[in-house]
Amino acid sequence: MLSIDSVDDLEVGDLGFASIKGRVGAGVLAGQTAIDAAALLRGRQVENAGWITHAFMVVAVGPGWADVVEAMPSGARLVRLTGTDRVGPGYAYVRLYFDAGPVGWQRPAAYAAVEMIGTRYGFAQYAALASLTLTGGNAADAGGWLARYVNRRHESTGLPVQVICSQLVDEALRIAGVHLFTDGRPPQYVTPGALFWRAAQLGEVGVC
Repeated sequence: MLSIDSVDDLEVGDLGFASIKGRVGAGVLAGQTAIDAAALLRGRQVENAGWITHAFMVVAVGPGWADVVEAMPSGARLVRLTGTDRVGPGYAYVRLYFDAGPVGWQRPAAYAAVEMIGTRYGFAQYAALASLTLTGGNAADAGGWLARYVNRRHESTGLPVQVICSQLVDEALRIAGVHLFTDGRPPQYVTPGALFWRAAQLGEVGVC
């Protein structure tokens, strides 16, 4: 069991998870619920951890502080945590095992997350992901129009045009050679709950 008592216990590459309060959290939960309902209608397993509505990645650490990158409605941003920020009820962390990817994958993943700062939030992604779930889910054709919409990218950088929080984290890991999902699902087909559900199978979990 991973023990996180303050930001001093965090390491680069750690994945953070939270339950967002307010209207934004309610919107995310509604989106995930729609995706769950679509999965059940298709007779598929529900992947989401119900209370998880947000995900972020630790990209730098120092004495008494840790920087995280997260996708937010205002755009992806860098946030500095200090002391016991984001440590307590409503938060959880997963530290993936070192062999989850190539040797030293944590630094490239953090760099990739930083590169996505400023990426706009994908408000419509939840509806698209629910529709994608209804039309095939993990087995959906990555070349289909829904999958292409979810996975739209900049021609110059190859990075996503828009992301929700879990998509940003999963994309940073993918760039670093860490492929959490190996079930053939289309790129960017991941919600915060699904990310936690899968990461928890491949690392140590600490619930604050």
